Amino acid sequence: MSVEDHPKKVVLLASLVVLLIFLLMPRWKYGEVSELTYEISSALYSSCNRQDESRLPAIAAQIQSATEGNHLSTKEARWLQEILDLAQEGNWQTARQKARHLMQDQVRYP
Repeated sequence: MSVEDHPKKVVLLASLVVLLIFLLMPRWKYGEVSELTYEISSALYSSCNRQDESRLPAIAAQIQSATEGNHLSTKEARWLQEILDLAQEGNWQTARQKARHLMQDQVRYP
């Protein structure tokens, strides 16, 4: 091994370590949410699955009302609003995936 190859090998090794850490990290999870958040997420998922724009205003009103009434945490409201925004922009697949992910993160295995 020449002295000139040493920095290249260090960079390569560091890159591989970073890639390995990234691949082995658990995916980001939403964590436990309220029953209301789960219900709204389910409605979002259903609307996104059907690409049904007509239901989005009612879901938006439900999120706003629940937020104003302090029935949702700030975090939950932000997550739901993000999914709603994606759906309103026509990003149905991404919105559907996020809604499903939120609901899947609620499953508890023994």
